[in-house]
Amino acid sequence: MDRRRQLKHLQKPPEGPKPDIEQEIHGFPFRPMQANKDDTKIRDENSVVFMEISARGGKRTNRGLLTKPRVIGKLHFELRMDICPMACSNFIEILKSTRGTSIYDGITYSYEDTKLHRIVKDRFFEGGDLLGSDGECSRSIYNRGGLFCDENFILRHAGPGCLSMCNRGPNSNGSLFQVTFTAQPTFDEKNVVFGCCCDEASFKTLEDINTYGMSHGLPTEELYISAAGQAYP
Repeated sequence: MDRRRQLKHLQKPPEGPKPDIEQEIHGFPFRPMQANKDDTKIRDENSVVFMEISARGGKRTNRGLLTKPRVIGKLHFELRMDICPMACSNFIEILKSTRGTSIYDGITYSYEDTKLHRIVKDRFFEGGDLLGSDGECSRSIYNRGGLFCDENFILRHAGPGCLSMCNRGPNSNGSLFQVTFTAQPTFDEKNVVFGCCCDEASFKTLEDINTYGMSHGLPTEELYISAAGQAYP
């Protein structure tokens, strides 16, 4: 994988003066991050993670046959730790299942075997519900599983493969995430983009996932994350 590949669909908006003010939201202190002018070296150190997407099968076709369980493909994401360290750290911890089961709510903090509960054709898909299948259960590694703040809106939903937080309003980020099929400018300034697909195979998998979507978001067949982990470093 070429670690220096330029991902043109994740363009940063023009930089301007931004207040360097330390804030505290939900009891978690943080300092707003700014894009680096020369971030080549830092991006070489960013993590690359993967998700294997599969179909459970068991859906009856028009011919009366049942579909078989099968692997759709893998998604590889570069996580922008250089811009959104909080969101990236939260995503990696849940992706790698390092937290196990929480002693506070009894929920297992892992993306494995969770559904892609919403697939809106030609727009985006959502995942990350750790308990149910409707997008209601969102947990984070911060604040004993509570939600955390929006770090910044430096990166945009400028094309396919943008990975961003899925929230219920300002400063309500947790385990829920979304990945775009096409540019979604209406998400900008509302959802924090913290990564993107980073190889051709991922974009092919993304196209395949899109075929299971419908305009109202209900998938035509159940897709789930069958495996997940960290590919680099």
